[in-house]
Amino acid sequence: MKIGYKKSLAASFRLLSSQRMTSEPAAKRPRAVKLIATHSGTFHADEALSVHLLRSLDEYKNAVLLLLSNYKVGGVYDPATHRYDHHQRGFTEVYDASHRTKLSSAGLVYKHFAASIIATRLGTSTDDPRVPILVAKLYDDFVEATSGDVVARYKSRTDLSSRVAKLNPSWDEPSNDKEHLFELEKTLQISEAEKPLYIVYPDESGKWRIQAVPKSPESFESRKALPEPWRGLRDEELSNKTGIPGCIFIHASGFIGGA
Repeated sequence: MKIGYKKSLAASFRLLSSQRMTSEPAAKRPRAVKLIATHSGTFHADEALSVHLLRSLDEYKNAVLLLLSNYKVGGVYDPATHRYDHHQRGFTEVYDASHRTKLSSAGLVYKHFAASIIATRLGTSTDDPRVPILVAKLYDDFVEATSGDVVARYKSRTDLSSRVAKLNPSWDEPSNDKEHLFELEKTLQISEAEKPLYIVYPDESGKWRIQAVPKSPESFESRKALPEPWRGLRDEELSNKTGIPGCIFIHASGFIGGA
């Protein structure tokens, strides 16, 4: 993967004489065009994602894609010259100190452009405190799986059934947003005394849920479970016990309820 520009698309295939370039009126000279170059032939997830990521930026949204035969940008990884090859012997670049997966071209492009890409999608600046949170989350949950390594350090199935299944919470967690809450608490440095005990949200049917926050993302123990006398009750009996009309249930463990 290589990023650059030429005077025109034709100039990427032939040289224009300097005499012709200087003798033509300025209005007739070819307009500068941004280029994204990668190899031709069979395409892969990493370069396809790289092109998409780059074209999501204003700077490259109209860039011309060049597919060059046996082109590996010279076996060079050099962000200063926008060369993002990963095939060369001795290449060991990883995303950061906490990750061990060697990066592909998509990983390299993401590493250097992710903040700008996320900020552009949000319509904000890279100084927005949401940006680094989303950058890290998207890498862990999506981009890392496009990189190849001798030893797989992740599992990623992308058949249709798996993609649909990933839209659902895991069997042992009521909502993937639990995990996000802990990330926000860490990022915002929320003190123990100020950490939330319950989350209230609408479910798929339009009814309401109250959920006790677990002590950790992997824990089945809540920071403060719903009151013990309410647990296991349903409907009118629960409404009478709580004094709240419209109650549906409280789980026997006190970690979740509905109304």
